[in-house]
Amino acid sequence: MNTLVLSAGMLCAAMASAAATAQTATVIVSHDDPDGLVEPGQAVRIGVMVDWTGGIQLAGLAGSLGPTPDVGIASSPSSPLGGPLVNVGTPLGGGIVGYDVASIPPFFTAGPNVIPSWAFPPIPVLEYTWTAPATPGVVEFDFTPRALAPNVRLYTSLLSIAPVEAQTTYVGTSLTVVPGVGVLWAFGAAAVVVGRRRR
Repeated sequence: MNTLVLSAGMLCAAMASAAATAQTATVIVSHDDPDGLVEPGQAVRIGVMVDWTGGIQLAGLAGSLGPTPDVGIASSPSSPLGGPLVNVGTPLGGGIVGYDVASIPPFFTAGPNVIPSWAFPPIPVLEYTWTAPATPGVVEFDFTPRALAPNVRLYTSLLSIAPVEAQTTYVGTSLTVVPGVGVLWAFGAAAVVVGRRRR
């Protein structure tokens, strides 16, 4: 009986310690283009990583990833986090809507969707292919959390059964669509013709 009381006390202390630790998370959007300048029709991979403190495992993240303005074409969403509790979302316009990842608590080790052993922060959670539009300009990419789940959810200890919400910061990225080589050549040729006419 004393052992049982001691175990319960240790459990309460562990839970109190976890609750006292501040949980923070950062959702980071990035791309794989080396200089951030893309031509119309060029394909770029857009990705999301999650970093956090005060927790031992990602419990969940839900929302959409896409451009402002909503231009270009989205395709091929994927996630390295597999299993029945991962929905990579659906391409819509230039972005992905309906992304949702969840994991079972670390307390339960036999479930179908235990986060893989490599999944220590920061971890990649979503990526897709974005094809640049014909119109030049700056395009911003952001992850927008679902209204009912505005923060990253974390499990704070190996004894966690329920997740906690982390104070979450969202960091976006951008690409600049520039005229293609063919368009620049056409502009150059037009400038030469205009110059000759002025003489």
